[in-house]
Parts: sequence; structure tokens; C-alpha cells
Amino acid sequence: MHKAIDTEYGGILYRSRLEAMWAEFFDQNQIRHKYEFIKVDLGTDKYTPDFWLPEFGLWVEIKPFRQYRPHSKCYRLAIETRRHVLLIQGKPEKHVVDLFDPNVRKKFSFRTVVKEGEAKPSKEFFALREGFVREDGLILTSSTTDETIHFVRER
Repeated sequence: MHKAIDTEYGGILYRSRLEAMWAEFFDQNQIRHKYEFIKVDLGTDKYTPDFWLPEFGLWVEIKPFRQYRPHSKCYRLAIETRRHVLLIQGKPEKHVVDLFDPNVRKKFSFRTVVKEGEAKPSKEFFALREGFVREDGLILTSSTTDETIHFVRER
């Protein structure tokens, strides 16, 4: 296992190179973001999500490519804050995105959560593809179908 290396980008010290890469990606795509914005009480512990995208009301957690189960804290973060959570695994040029929907307690994008922290892996996932940022929102595209999920900018 590789140890994360603190990396500075834009005057902010990120806990890993991967997080700094995603911050740069958000900047290049004009997506406002806040890094380690707040500690969230998850009941049993406190958790600091990697990014908050205020225009979309989304949490983003960044992990190395590819862990075959959703991060249990993403599940709990979605439920506790009633906000969607994107678990992005990999670098901007090659990644998968799992969506944790607070309105659906048992299912998340193409991965079925049996119980907290346990899931069935799937070959389907979402990705941020070319043209994913539009004036009115952000679009995730399925890897195997034409299905998309559109997050509208909050005003």
C-alpha cells in the first residue's frame, strides 16, 4: 500500500497528490469546491469529507483506483447530511464514480449495499466524461448505458 504524500496546489496543502489532482481538475472545469470544509458528526465518530461542491450541494470523497466496495463513511455521510455523495476512485483521466443517494437507503449507483460497509461489486459505474459540466449543472454518465444523472446548480 502506498502512503499518501502531502501536496500543495493553489496555496492549499492537500493530504495526497490525488486530492490535489482533483482540486486542479475542479478548477479547470470551473467547479467551485471547498477542501475538507467541515467535520460531520456521523454518530459514532466525526468525519471530514474531502470536498464540498457548494453549487451542487454534493460531497466528494476521493480514493485511489479501484476499491471494489463503497466506502462505508460515504454511506453514512449521505444518510446523516441528506446530501448526495460522490465517491470518486482514480485520477481525473481514469476514474469511476459511485453515487450515494440519501433518499435510497439500500441502493446506490449500480452497487447494492447489503448492509453498511458491505456491497456487491459491479462492472457498471458512472464517470465524468467530456462535456460533463454544463451551464445549468453537472452530468454523470453510465459506463455501459446512455443513462445519465444530472445535478442542477443550486442558486
